[in-house]
Amino acid sequence: MHCATLFFVYSHNHLFISMKLKHIITYKRILLLISILCTLILVWLLILNPPKKTIPTEISPNTVPFLENNSKWADSLIRIMSPEEKAAQLLMIAISATGIDKMQTTKDIIKTTKCGGVYINKGAIHNLSATTSELQKTASVPILCAVQAPAGLYSADDSVASCSQLPDINFMQNDNLLADLAYVTSQQMKHCGLQINFMLSLSSVNQNRDTPLDESYAFFAYRLHKKAMFLLDKVQKNHLLLCALGMDCKQTLPSSIRIPTRYDTLRRLPLLKMINKGLSGLWIENGKTKLADSVQKTYKFQGLLFSELPNDTKREENAVKLLNSGCDMLIIPSNQIQQLESLIAAICQGKIADLDKKVKKILLAKSWTRLNKPVKTNSDSASFYCNYWKSRLVHRRAIESAVVLLNNQKNRIPFKNLETEKIILLQIGNTASRYFSDEINHYATIQSIQLNFAASDASIDAIQARLKPYSAVIISVFEDALFMNPERIKKLQTLIITVTSKQPAILVVYGDMQFLSNFTRTPCMLWSYSPCPMAQQTVAQIIFGGDVTNSCLPYSCSQEFCSNDGLAIKNAIRFKYTTAEDAGVDGSKLYKIDSIAQSAIRLGAFPGCQVFFARNGKVFFNKSYGTHTYDKNEKVNNSDLYDIASVTKVAATTIALMYLYDKGVIKLDSTLNFYFDDLDKNERGKKVRISKLNYITLRDLLTHKSGLPEGLPVGLFISPKRALAAMKKRLKEQARGKIENDTLKEQQEEQGYYTNIDTSLIRSDQDSLLKLIYSNTRMADYTIEIAKDLYLRNGIVDSLWQLAKQTSMRKSKNYLYSDMNLYLVMKVVEKVAKMPLDKFMEQSFFKVLNLCRIGFNPLNQFRKEEIAPTEAETFFRKQLIRGYVHDPMAALLGGIGGNAGLFSNAHELGVLMQMLLNKGTYGGIRFFSDNTVTLFTSAQNGTYRGLGFDRKGKTDAKMIARGASLKTFGHTGFTGTCIWVDPEYKLVYVFLSNRVHPKSSNQKINNYHIRQNIQQVVYEAMVN
Repeated sequence: MHCATLFFVYSHNHLFISMKLKHIITYKRILLLISILCTLILVWLLILNPPKKTIPTEISPNTVPFLENNSKWADSLIRIMSPEEKAAQLLMIAISATGIDKMQTTKDIIKTTKCGGVYINKGAIHNLSATTSELQKTASVPILCAVQAPAGLYSADDSVASCSQLPDINFMQNDNLLADLAYVTSQQMKHCGLQINFMLSLSSVNQNRDTPLDESYAFFAYRLHKKAMFLLDKVQKNHLLLCALGMDCKQTLPSSIRIPTRYDTLRRLPLLKMINKGLSGLWIENGKTKLADSVQKTYKFQGLLFSELPNDTKREENAVKLLNSGCDMLIIPSNQIQQLESLIAAICQGKIADLDKKVKKILLAKSWTRLNKPVKTNSDSASFYCNYWKSRLVHRRAIESAVVLLNNQKNRIPFKNLETEKIILLQIGNTASRYFSDEINHYATIQSIQLNFAASDASIDAIQARLKPYSAVIISVFEDALFMNPERIKKLQTLIITVTSKQPAILVVYGDMQFLSNFTRTPCMLWSYSPCPMAQQTVAQIIFGGDVTNSCLPYSCSQEFCSNDGLAIKNAIRFKYTTAEDAGVDGSKLYKIDSIAQSAIRLGAFPGCQVFFARNGKVFFNKSYGTHTYDKNEKVNNSDLYDIASVTKVAATTIALMYLYDKGVIKLDSTLNFYFDDLDKNERGKKVRISKLNYITLRDLLTHKSGLPEGLPVGLFISPKRALAAMKKRLKEQARGKIENDTLKEQQEEQGYYTNIDTSLIRSDQDSLLKLIYSNTRMADYTIEIAKDLYLRNGIVDSLWQLAKQTSMRKSKNYLYSDMNLYLVMKVVEKVAKMPLDKFMEQSFFKVLNLCRIGFNPLNQFRKEEIAPTEAETFFRKQLIRGYVHDPMAALLGGIGGNAGLFSNAHELGVLMQMLLNKGTYGGIRFFSDNTVTLFTSAQNGTYRGLGFDRKGKTDAKMIARGASLKTFGHTGFTGTCIWVDPEYKLVYVFLSNRVHPKSSNQKINNYHIRQNIQQVVYEAMVN
């Protein structure tokens, strides 16, 4: 029964499913036939009725901001204007920003003609506010004031003309840069009394050698219009007029290329989009009437249309033609200002179409920019925003964005091993300057050759022979009209190709992209849009590893150099020499450093000094003050050397030990008897004692917890009788616990006990032993020169080592700052490295880092005029110490002490400290590991000090600025020097002076907190 039922159900369902499938198949066939029929009908309709060409929606009429609202002020004013006054409103005269006392002629012209505006195309930026203010007072109807500043109103030479020559938005690839540009431009225009900025360049639309048929052109057009629209939106919100310029009707292309209309719309996209966004103005260059007419009829542009009046004999006729073709305001060059009255008469008589409409548009623009209710400009606020840190940063970023690395085969740049390179610079062009070579000199010493474009063939051929001995050639070519001569181009191109094919060479081209198109690509090549000093500095820094680059060509200028060409260098390996703003510091506040340094010199804290700051690997302050001595005969230069005293402890001795520790050849907790087998022996090798040095570790020495005295008993070699008395007194004070020794407390720097010894008896009959120690002339046994006409007996250096082995120790190993500690560290370095400390530092660091102005015993390499003198010593060497180490202990060690002896300028020390801040790397070379740097610069054994290094460690440290982080490490020097590295703020600070001149008792540098106050200025000026 159940089986029969199941069979029936199954049969019934199977029949139902079969019938349903047949119906579905039938429906699908019908739907397919219907689809085919519809498609055929649609194709037939398209064939019979093709789509009509339509104008793109982008060119539909749109209203610019100043036309959106009516102005009662404009309406009332236009009703009372005479025809001459209306005609004058259509004229904008080109003037210079000058001082108030030099603008009377311009004021008279404005008062007489009542022109509609001024175009300020030259003069000083700092005069802009005063210029516009005075002219507005003169004008019966407020005037529009215009400039051309594509990257804002800041230039290093305070020139309005320089602003117009800066790279435009085509080269600005960073959104943050555009945002900053919009902000600073708005503030600068507002406070300078400007209403118009011709800053949106569209010349690249016509210069682009790609065509709208190329995919790259679509990306170019999209990027350009997005940047322009961003700036329009940001700046016009502040009721300022942003205008475009450089656009032409047609692109100049070979006659063989035909661009379909639908593709050519892409070429016009940037302008169309800006018009749609409410573009305020457009400058038609070269007085092209057809272009003016096309802009209004084809593009439906409704803003102000400007055109410069051509300088020819038909100026009045041309003026009428331009105005009738759609131009609203004519820009009159400065050499045609005398013809203003005749131009106004011609306009009145020339039957200008819609004169009232043009004037009304101009008056509406003036009303919208709030000229009907003028706000007084203030020169101070204008100067502030034109020199605001962000304005200076935008200026730099704009220039840097227009420097492109076009080729870098074999990673030729940045240079790595500068010590092995022999470099020559060949500069081609009549506009070549010293800025490029000067910047290169920050990194390497080079030879330089200048070649003008007009040079003879024989001169060009001779240069090739001069270049052959060098391992690298840098060729820089500057844009010049002479270069455009085909014969010159061919000859110089041959020279460049020959040189770059035969030896390693870097080609640098300075000029616009049209100039670049004259060249062929070389194995290593850079291009800069601008030849300005900052651009040249940027190029030099990229070549030598001080700067990075990620820029590319915004469009194609030839088949050789195409859109988006550009290689990246992502990491800087050396210092970049730059502005404070680039390093995240407000440069306008750094004047306080000048004030503090100059005040210190007046107060007699020191006769001169060097101040160096670098942040984020960027040197933004390197300046010298004062003179070598108080007689003011020799000015301090940045290259001059100072005796850095105990800064030697970290800049030489500790760094050398770090190097050996990183190599694994020393251990910090090994005792000295591990390194020396003669601690218990005399100079003849016989064991005579058990030395106290046996069980002292390197860690004890570096943290000043060895229990050793403050220094070697060098007083015995200066004035034996007095030295013994002084030592006895010192030991008694030490036993009573009266000695406080902290290098971070004022007036407690590394003064050794020997400085208190009365050595007036030197070389006298009362201390006859001295006759055996010193000689006034160099002899076989007296070759160690420790001062002018004073030589030390050769064996004294070894005698000091014998005395060190016999030294007594304190019972307590509490912290006591000691020069002897670093003397022993030096001995370990020399033992393990198997060479003297000075040779080791020169070979392992100074030469590799290409540091040429740092070292021991500087008179072996430099003239004394290049070295700041220290003390006018009356007790030991009895003369002005200059070029000889000031520290007596280091002097008796032959000028090479682990505690003192190094001479340097601020820059060279800055490089060493940056290497530490970089965790052991500089110039692409690693000297030791991150872990080694971290270990040596970290607090040790519960103290604030590191291994060899001083550290801030506590908030009340007196010798460091209060703004410095607790991680700050470095050292001070008795002669009035210091180095501080702040890892938290990425800051390197070097201060060098000779405060011990003429007397070491001078403590004003500490009493007035000079070094700390200078350092604090930078912390207070940091903006990020």
